Amino acid sequence: MKKLSGVLLALVIFSTAVYAADPLPVVPPPQDLTGVQSNLNNFLSTVFTTLPNSAVQQNISAEAFIGKLLPSVPPHFNAGLTFGVARLPMGELLGALDGLTSAANTVNNIPGVSTIPGIDIINTVVDFLDAARDNVAFPSVTFNGRIGGFFLPFDLGFSFMMIPSIELESLAFDYFSLDINARYAILEESLLLPTVSVGIGYNHMAASINTGSDNLGVNTDLKTDALYGLVQISKTILILTPYIGFNAIFAGGDGDWEFKFSQPFTVAGHTGDIAKGLKGTVSQEFGELYPQLFGGLAFKFGFIQMTLGGSYDLLHKIWGASLSTRFKM
Repeated sequence: MKKLSGVLLALVIFSTAVYAADPLPVVPPPQDLTGVQSNLNNFLSTVFTTLPNSAVQQNISAEAFIGKLLPSVPPHFNAGLTFGVARLPMGELLGALDGLTSAANTVNNIPGVSTIPGIDIINTVVDFLDAARDNVAFPSVTFNGRIGGFFLPFDLGFSFMMIPSIELESLAFDYFSLDINARYAILEESLLLPTVSVGIGYNHMAASINTGSDNLGVNTDLKTDALYGLVQISKTILILTPYIGFNAIFAGGDGDWEFKFSQPFTVAGHTGDIAKGLKGTVSQEFGELYPQLFGGLAFKFGFIQMTLGGSYDLLHKIWGASLSTRFKM
């Protein structure tokens, strides 16, 4: 009996010594980031509504019909730059970034785990979006032009935009857009009557919105294609040309998103890495309707025309504004 007690005591002492010499590591728990996935799906779906609205308004001339190229003296055409903004709802992106920072802060509070790289960038974007209250202005600048038709009362317009990267409060944007349209005057301007035209157009746009670092961040890429029909009315009075119109835009697209969450740690002499990166794809079937009302006022001084315009998507409540400077004949 004494021998048995001695053996048990020795085992207890040995096991206690081993535990003290090599404690079990406290590994940071995996983070639940399913909410981030849902937010990013919804964010891309929201951006699909903004891109067509922003791109189509860049290819609007104040006159519903600029006049013929041939035969005409002088021939009619214009070319210049348009600067625009459109409302970009960012609530879902804010929710995704909030989820990432919450998970990162949980890990950072564990003894032995250093601050995850990139959280300061994410916090800057979160503060900016929270202050903006879901009303971020999506900027754009395009080169655009229009030429009159041959013999018949029509004109052809185009706009082109390619911006490699711009940054807005640690949010990086880059995008490409190409738009072409044709208008036909069903009523040409006279002393009392305005010009009325109808037209069709096509737009392709690709964009990405990124923020964060290689350890903690969000990347999104998407593209849209749109067909639209339009009607426009304008009337020139001396140097002023007010105009109003309507675009029926039918669009679709697809996009990819990725979030990165990688935190190396060392706890009780044990090293590791929490890696929770995830990717996803969102698609919008072609045919979604964006009913856009647009209008504005142009001023012409010699060969230079300046146009202040605006647009509003009646269904999705997306507003836009633009300022154009063109050389016009």
